[in-house]
Amino acid sequence: MPTAVRPNLRAKSVSRTANPSSRVSTAMPVPLQLVPTQQPSRKLALLLKLRKVSTPTAVILTLVILPIYGWSVSTQLSWGKRYQHLEQLRREERHYQTQTETLKHDLTQNAMQNSAGLVPQGPSNNLFLPEMPSRPNLPALPTPAVQINPAASAPLAY
Repeated sequence: MPTAVRPNLRAKSVSRTANPSSRVSTAMPVPLQLVPTQQPSRKLALLLKLRKVSTPTAVILTLVILPIYGWSVSTQLSWGKRYQHLEQLRREERHYQTQTETLKHDLTQNAMQNSAGLVPQGPSNNLFLPEMPSRPNLPALPTPAVQINPAASAPLAY
């Protein structure tokens, strides 16, 4: 069965001297000496204040700028998609115009080649219809005599 090694929990203070064979063990720990605090220089104090101010400012600016950046990116993507859709619609419009003109040309060619009784348009073969007689004017409808109450016709909420 393996044995576990236990750490020694007792504090030992060993003082080393020039002669390694003479080790002295003391039970009293060496007292710590506190270093007196010094006032930071003006430049250091200014830098510390600048850090205290700049860190929250950087965080706030980041939180403000990130949504604006996201909005601008999404706007650009939306414009790009809509522009591609517009270009697709323009291509389809040109295609439809080409097809319409091709059909018109084909119909004209068929009408000229086949003698189906079609006559070319000209001033000698225009049809003129006789003018219709004018209709009598209808009598004007009488206007109802309704009194308008200004208080009742005022808007309800302003």
